[in-house]
Amino acid sequence: MLEVIIGNMVVTDAIVPPIKLDDDYQSGPVKAEMTLIYKKELDEIDGKPIQIIVNGTTWFAGVVRAYKNAKSRNIDITAYDHLFNLVKSSDEFIFQNRTASQMIRSILSKYNYPIKELVEINTIFPLMYLDSNSAQSVFEMLIVILYESKKVTGKKYWIRFEPEGLRVFEWKPAKFIPVLGSGLTNVEKTVSTEEIKNRINVVNREKNIFVFRSDEESVRKYGPLYTVEDFSGETEAAAISYANSLLRTRTLPEVSRQIEHVHSIEEPRIWSGDFIYLEDPTSTILGGYYVKKAAYQIYKNRVIFSADIAHSAALPDKEYVPPQQNDEG
Repeated sequence: MLEVIIGNMVVTDAIVPPIKLDDDYQSGPVKAEMTLIYKKELDEIDGKPIQIIVNGTTWFAGVVRAYKNAKSRNIDITAYDHLFNLVKSSDEFIFQNRTASQMIRSILSKYNYPIKELVEINTIFPLMYLDSNSAQSVFEMLIVILYESKKVTGKKYWIRFEPEGLRVFEWKPAKFIPVLGSGLTNVEKTVSTEEIKNRINVVNREKNIFVFRSDEESVRKYGPLYTVEDFSGETEAAAISYANSLLRTRTLPEVSRQIEHVHSIEEPRIWSGDFIYLEDPTSTILGGYYVKKAAYQIYKNRVIFSADIAHSAALPDKEYVPPQQNDEG
């Protein structure tokens, strides 16, 4: 079942399918686009709240940011979720002796921003100065805080807006991982070594810590590709561990796939950042990936899901036993 509400109006019957959702972690907010059969009540809908409810679950909650009325016949609507406000806002903050979680709470409270989940990152930063030189938007400031936290904790974090509020969480596979197999209509594979780094310097100048690691086999194959990474840890041992971890991941080619999958509207939504298994019809191996970009075309009884996915070391390939077929007549 599909339901669309704009303001206080249920406009489901006016929808000209499909509804499109575009979820790209790099741009921030989820974008929704749809076409409605014109009615006079839709003349002034900019700034109205909008919900897209799929099978009883809110897939999208946001605000109408633009619309186009084509000679009072159809009206095209563009909406974004509430991450839009943080992406379009710039600000300035100075924090002293605050944890990452405390800084994030302070920033969001200024914008009266609802929080669904905020992971506790208890590392204390003596000084954090955030302005337009370090981040172009408030959303980027949150990314900076999480990136600096990662350099200390070694953990990865993800941020997104869900209908109940902002989620800031440790990025790791969930307990249950969806498997995409039957229903795949397209799979393309891309392999790129353009972002490889095979010589890594890890530096903490305040502590006089300098660690160098190199993958000589990669250097022989691609030539030397250097990077310098700031490190906020306290010990050389921690810096060595961090450098080794970086070298293992930065010397790997990026393997990504573009997929399209058709399934029932009853299946749960997949977000950018989610982990999935992709079934290979030529073997009994499930490949582990994470979703970089997710897009939906939503119809009344089905969806077309397309995504850019990248192979994930956090979700190792998994062998499975295919179901037995009964060939008896």
